[in-house]
Amino acid sequence: MLVVALCNQKGGVGKTTTALNLARAAHLRGVATLIGDLDPQANTTTTLLGHAPDADGTETVADVLSARSDAVLGDVITGTGWEHVDVLPSGGDTLADVGAELVTMGPGREHRLREAFAAHQALDGARRYGLVLLDCPPALDLLTVNALTAADRVVIVTTAALFSSDGIARLLSTLAAVHRYSNPDLDVAGVIVNSFERTRRQRHWFAELLERAPAPVWQPPVPKATWIAEAVEAGTGLDEWNTPAAAALADTYDGYLSHILEGTRPR
Repeated sequence: MLVVALCNQKGGVGKTTTALNLARAAHLRGVATLIGDLDPQANTTTTLLGHAPDADGTETVADVLSARSDAVLGDVITGTGWEHVDVLPSGGDTLADVGAELVTMGPGREHRLREAFAAHQALDGARRYGLVLLDCPPALDLLTVNALTAADRVVIVTTAALFSSDGIARLLSTLAAVHRYSNPDLDVAGVIVNSFERTRRQRHWFAELLERAPAPVWQPPVPKATWIAEAVEAGTGLDEWNTPAAAALADTYDGYLSHILEGTRPR
């Protein structure tokens, strides 16, 4: 099982879009994939399940992380319309409350998600996943730290802009702390650039990223286009969008997936 955290403390850079399209690429390859939605905004959950995370009172990842619940991953993991993809649903506002709970939880709080995965792997009959994608919140809080502690690899998701570059610097500080104190094997795999426009300003910041990024900047970048968000909101794979541009972008995400899967020793 290869666990990959998709991170950036800045919101609106396309982490959810990236998670969903990587999962779709894995689905098309027949790779059993789990998306863990650790963002209280719960966009991944709503897209894949068609409703808010805890609208029907079911347990979510918030219950797995909370010390006040006995829920385990098997209680929470939910199938989706994509045969090879399951989701670990967010929990919405409840997950935000659990994020605050983690602050006061004491020693071991950053390991709760990692331990939940280990317990799931040890169960007889539990579904085995080749890939786990963790959609992190737009904050460097204990939900993100739990994801980084549980992960084998990090993919930084960003845009070609000044504030995104500054955000990467702060993320790197958090990654260094996680690497030192809770996950010494964490590897920064690469950088995905979203919403790219071939303007002079965008080309400037993209060149800056190529020069200063802490890992390879995977190419080509994802272009800025309204239909990408429309496909995500519809829960539709780019391969099903039936345009040449969408088919080409589906191939781009498949290339990103190859970068993620290559050269890593999964647990």
